[in-house]
Formats: sequence, structure tokens, C-alpha cells
Amino acid sequence: MNTIYTDNKGNLRVGNIDIFLEISIDNYFAADKLHQEKKNLLKCKKKLTDPFNGKEYEISGAGNLDRLFIIQNDSYKFEIQGIISLVIFYEALINEIGITELGSTYFKENLDKLSIKSKWEIIPKLVYNGSINKDSKYY
Repeated sequence: MNTIYTDNKGNLRVGNIDIFLEISIDNYFAADKLHQEKKNLLKCKKKLTDPFNGKEYEISGAGNLDRLFIIQNDSYKFEIQGIISLVIFYEALINEIGITELGSTYFKENLDKLSIKSKWEIIPKLVYNGSINKDSKYY
């Protein structure tokens, strides 16, 4: 499921960098839905409908605690999946910048084995003569 796109030099490229970002965003929204359900579950004493499967849950009763554990577990999984896919996206992005701007051979021989953090420090310096401000919250 690769995407064909044009890089900043006008060359056609094949890749799937954007899919990792989409996965991360999807996981964020799934976790957010569960957090909203948890909030609603904790503040009301009514029946609640699961946004994913349409099942109704009785708030007051033993099932309430079970549902809270399920929500907590599922939201934790979505959060972890989101973080991992976002890290994959950031590494794929900096690799793509390095390959397209510095050349595939140079990148593979000199930069490919570096950590993600090192790549984000070195590649922008080589390509843009600048780097991410280490004091910023984004770093």
C-alpha cells in the first residue's frame, strides 16, 4: 500500500511515510473516545453505549468496574500504538529527507545506522545549515 509522491526536487518517489502518521492519529482518536466514555461512566449513573461495538453497559453494578478496566486497558494499548507509529513516522521522515537531499549512497554509508535523535540533529545541519533548537519543547 505504497503511495507515489513527488519529492521537493521533483522526483517521483514510492513510500508509505504518511500511513504511520495516519495510524498515530487514528490511535489518538480511538484513545480519546475511550477517555470520553470513561469520563461519562464516572459521572453518571445511567446506561452507556460503547462507541465501538454499540453494546449498552449498566453503570451502577459490577459491570461498571469491569468496563472501566477494559477502557483503561484498551486506551493504554491505543496510546502505546500511537506513540510507536509516531516514532516510526519521524524516523521515516528524517530518512526520506536525508536520502532525497544527500543521496541514497551517502545516507546509507554515513547516516543510516545513527539513532533517530542523532539523525534529527545531523541531517538538518547538513541539508538546511540549521537544526532543531534543543531548548524548545518540540525537541
